[in-house]
Amino acid sequence: HTVSSLLNYAVRDAEIPDEAFEAIVVEIKRMLVSYLFSVATG
Repeated sequence: HTVSSLLNYAVRDAEIPDEAFEAIVVEIKRMLVSYLFSVATG
């Protein structure tokens, strides 16, 4: 849910600079990796 909210925010707000978009993408990747890792080790 958080990931989709971040994506919606990033896509909807076309005024944000590329650096901010990149930061959001990096954060999504980080959360996804930690989620997959917790599932794999759970």
